[in-house]
Amino acid sequence: MPFLRFLSVTFFAVGLGFGSARACDSTLARIDVTIDPGAFEELIGSPLLRGTKSVRDCQVRLAVGPDTFSAAADIRIHGGASRRYSKKSFRVRFRGEMVCGKRLFSGFPSSTRARDTLSEVVLNANSIDFSNIRNYLSMYVAASLGGVAPRVTFAQLYVNREEQGLYSVIERVDDDMARSIVGHGSFDLIRSQTHSGNLSTRLSVKGETHKHATDGFSVKTGSAVELIRFVTWLESDGFSCEGLLKRCDMPSLYGHLLGCLFAGDRDAPTKNYYLIFDRTADLVYFVPWDSDATFGRDVNGALRSIEAVGCRYQCHGLYSRLMSCPDGRSGVIRRLREGFDSGILCDSLLKEVDRLEALLRHAVMTELRLWKDTLLVEVAARARPDSTRSGADLRDGPFDPLYIWRQDLNLIRDFIAARRKNLLSRL
Repeated sequence: MPFLRFLSVTFFAVGLGFGSARACDSTLARIDVTIDPGAFEELIGSPLLRGTKSVRDCQVRLAVGPDTFSAAADIRIHGGASRRYSKKSFRVRFRGEMVCGKRLFSGFPSSTRARDTLSEVVLNANSIDFSNIRNYLSMYVAASLGGVAPRVTFAQLYVNREEQGLYSVIERVDDDMARSIVGHGSFDLIRSQTHSGNLSTRLSVKGETHKHATDGFSVKTGSAVELIRFVTWLESDGFSCEGLLKRCDMPSLYGHLLGCLFAGDRDAPTKNYYLIFDRTADLVYFVPWDSDATFGRDVNGALRSIEAVGCRYQCHGLYSRLMSCPDGRSGVIRRLREGFDSGILCDSLLKEVDRLEALLRHAVMTELRLWKDTLLVEVAARARPDSTRSGADLRDGPFDPLYIWRQDLNLIRDFIAARRKNLLSRL
């Protein structure tokens, strides 16, 4: 198994905005992670281990073009259900700042304050997404609609100078990112952690239950005081549409909700996003995260038609409140028309798919060669037919990973084109 090999972990990050005919040869940023071989083997062998027990020391050297950056770091297994797959995801936290964010994520439509320092990144193995690009496209849509989204690029992982396959490199939503968004240090950073973080029922934070709040959130920084106050207000007689539009950072809310709506997010009604409460401005920001069950597939990899996808945020407490407000509803419709009526965003997405297919083909071929036997077993469970989907099924042709990857990209293209027509017909 490739991951159980020796000492030096190396991955090449692909800067999406650099562009060239041979992107995989001329746009690679190289990251070397040196780690004790026994510690790394132990890490891979215990994927369910969490907390401080799962952290291992390492040394990171990142080369982006002519520039190099080095720092001591911690590495751990990342993810939830994806931990059961053979190819693991990782989280790398730098002990010193890595001043490389703008170069590494060049080309991504960043809506944050373009911070150049990075404290933490996630290396996503894209276990449930055989195309490898769904999370990237989801964040791209949210950012293009004016929202706040973590930047994403791609990487080719090496262990002891041996190729390991393709990864997404994702800017982690952490204190530094929150600080760059609100412009100061007075904030609470909270993640929607479970399937019931819907801002409409009850709140469970670190084992404590609070009436009139909502269930399923985890406090990363600060406290749940502002969250409790916000949700209590949402459910009170004092709630008003005018107040909702004032208390929420509307560009980030529109970007998050409409990005999920367009991408047809099938993970859970309200899972996988962050809230940033700006305590100084009394404002809440919404940041999407982990949106790879999108563009025609669900969390199990099953195929979904445009009609079957629907809108997951119709059952989101905040979405229903927003749509009940005349100004909020008109804002949703206006943003949808601005983003999709002209076709500019959809055309941009289709061009991204084309560019990523050319950019990542070499890395995908490497991944298929390294992981083919494992992929044939694990992908078989994800690429099963779905009678509700129109068009060719991935199992109609030869069961070959490269064939499935190309067909999955075509599925995404079909979804983008049909989704625009589907949404505009409902306005």
